[in-house]
Amino acid sequence: MFGLDVQAVGANEKAAALAGRNVVRVRLLSYVLTGTLAGLAGAVLAARVSTASATVGTGFELDVIAAVVLGGTALSGGRGSIERTVIGTLFIGVIANAMSILNIAIENQLIVKGLLIALGVAVTNRLRR
Repeated sequence: MFGLDVQAVGANEKAAALAGRNVVRVRLLSYVLTGTLAGLAGAVLAARVSTASATVGTGFELDVIAAVVLGGTALSGGRGSIERTVIGTLFIGVIANAMSILNIAIENQLIVKGLLIALGVAVTNRLRR
């Protein structure tokens, strides 16, 4: 299955190749799928804000990293699941919305998200041992 191939290549590319996985094909399909979904997300965002500026999505990177890490995906690759990433995304969305409603300054919101990333990495490393 494609998901297992992606996970195997992400964990250890050389071991995946030795196990008979087509590493080049998996990487190419992963890049094509990622690019296609990024284009779709850009189109949806452009429709949502009624503009097509190159700077509209600036600042979303930290939210994405925080959602993925809180979902339990290892930043080093090879481990993770879509379901947990969706849960992490919902959690970050709720936290960001709550901080906006409470009128917390953007700088403090970034600090909180950074602390959540550090906490997620620490928990993931602890559970991995």
